[in-house]
Amino acid sequence: MIRNTIATAALCLGIAASPAAARTDTLQLLLGGRAIGTLEVRGEGRGAGLLASLTAKLNNTPLGVADGVFTAASRPATSADGRRLRRYASRSAFTSKSRSISILIDDGRAVATEVEPAGEMTALSRPDKVPAGIVDPATALDRLLSATGCPDPIRIYDGRRVVQLSFGSAEETPTGLICRGDYRVVAGPGHLSPLRLRSFKIDLRFDRSAGGAAGLAEIDLRTGPFALRVVR
Repeated sequence: MIRNTIATAALCLGIAASPAAARTDTLQLLLGGRAIGTLEVRGEGRGAGLLASLTAKLNNTPLGVADGVFTAASRPATSADGRRLRRYASRSAFTSKSRSISILIDDGRAVATEVEPAGEMTALSRPDKVPAGIVDPATALDRLLSATGCPDPIRIYDGRRVVQLSFGSAEETPTGLICRGDYRVVAGPGHLSPLRLRSFKIDLRFDRSAGGAAGLAEIDLRTGPFALRVVR
């Protein structure tokens, strides 16, 4: 569960910046109040020119069962006939297993997916099974970085599953805003075999206490007794 939700948490935090500016932030990961590691988020540019990356380092998970490192990056690419594409690559190396994923996306459609080892592939590792309108996790992260309020729905493809991220209600607070939403696996396997968890509640907490536009300060991700916080 911990390693399978790191990318999800990474999608939901970062620093808003001017469109051309480089952005770097290091965030704290907490599981049930226990500090389990850090998440570093970097980005530069916007839209088709986006360069985005993240690195999650886990070093204090319960019994060390999910200690390790997850890295991911998204960048522009060009097809043989000159079309602008997007290439996403991730690598996880945890105590229990390692995995590498590469995805090529053309205008919201997956056109190539590679997963190693092959035993980690799912039915959704075949591009023809992936619905249209998807973005990779790092691109989804960039969309949330620039948000100053509840984001529009995002459909995320990580090479093994498709997730719908949506926010249906907002609550004003004295210092900002809380966006309450859902993270739902809509195609492919759920998280944490054999439980295959498919639905999580998410709260995005925006802070405007320093004045100006609200900035995303924290995400709470939870299902049942499991609760992960990512804090700036």
